[in-house]
Amino acid sequence: MATNTQKMLAAVLSQLQKQLGNYGPVEEPASIYEGTRSENYLIGAISTIIRRADEGAEAKEIYKEVNQYLNDRV
Repeated sequence: MATNTQKMLAAVLSQLQKQLGNYGPVEEPASIYEGTRSENYLIGAISTIIRRADEGAEAKEIYKEVNQYLNDRV
C-alpha cells in the first residue's frame, strides 16, 4: 500500500510528465527515499521537498537543502 508521500510523489511526477508533453519517460521511484537518490535531479529535488516537508522541516531548511542539492548536480 502506498503511503501519502508516495502518492504525492506519483502525482507530482505525473504532472511533470504532462507538462513535458510526455517527452521522455519520467521514472517513478519505488519510494520517496529512492527518489532522493535518483540520477534525475528534478526527481531528486521533488522527492527531497516532499520528504522533508513530511518530516516537518521548515521551508527555509528545505530551501537550503534543495538549493545545495541542485548546486551540486546542475
